[in-house]
Amino acid sequence: MSPFFLILKLATLYVIGAMALPPEDAIHVDDLERYEEFMNAVSGSQFLDMYMENASVKIDIYEYPSNDHVQSAHFKPSSKADQYFQQEKEQADALEAMEKQGMTERAAICQRDEHTEVF
Repeated sequence: MSPFFLILKLATLYVIGAMALPPEDAIHVDDLERYEEFMNAVSGSQFLDMYMENASVKIDIYEYPSNDHVQSAHFKPSSKADQYFQQEKEQADALEAMEKQGMTERAAICQRDEHTEVF
C-alpha cells in the first residue's frame, strides 16, 4: 500500500469519525442521566461493549486485562440507536478491510523467492 493511499484512507476514517454519532445518541433522553452515572463508574482499567439486546441498549463493563465481566446495564434506545450501531459496524468493517489489504500486501512483499539462499 502506497503511503499516499494509506494517508488517504486514514483521513477518510478520521472525517467519518469526526461526523460520527457519539454513544450518548443511542440512549433515549429519559435514560441519559442514568447513563452518565453508569459511565462515571467506569475506571481506567475497564472497557465497554455496547450493543442492542431485546430492544434495549446493553452496555457490559469488563476488567482489563483479565476480561472479567464486572457490570451490565440496559438503557432505553433513542430514535438514533440503529443509526449509531450501523455507523459503528461500518467503521469496524472499514478498519477490517484496511487491515486485510495491508496484510495481503505485506504477505506479497515478504514472500521468499524459491531461489533465495538462506544463511
